[in-house]
Amino acid sequence: ERSCLPGHFTSSAWLVAPDRRSTVQFTIKSLIDDYHLAAILMETKLFVIALHEASEETGLDLSIFIPVTNLIFDIDVHKIPKRGAEPAHTHYDIRYIFQIPEINLPGNDESYKVRFVPFDEVKEFNNTASIERMVLKTKYQFSNA
Repeated sequence: ERSCLPGHFTSSAWLVAPDRRSTVQFTIKSLIDDYHLAAILMETKLFVIALHEASEETGLDLSIFIPVTNLIFDIDVHKIPKRGAEPAHTHYDIRYIFQIPEINLPGNDESYKVRFVPFDEVKEFNNTASIERMVLKTKYQFSNA
């Protein structure tokens, strides 16, 4: 629950093209959204939340997303700084991998510059160890190449 001040579970999606050589990158206007459900403890709920987050951020219909696997793809633990009355806390982000076609990605009012980026160029948009880890995992576990 968000009321658990030391930290809580979140869920997100790693989106890849069918050829597994590019991923979706975008910029968000705020640090974190408000799509949290109370007592998210079951993996199935985390999977559904990741799917809904991916749909919301890309502006695509839920039916577009194809799970590459139903298993957890990655877990990232990161600190969230204090924001307003909410104290600094930890997110335990459970990540799933989905495939989507390389089509126009409209985004939404919170995300912009939503686009496919070849893996070799991802560092230009997001140079974090977390993203680099997911690129490497995708290349070695799910690459069609």
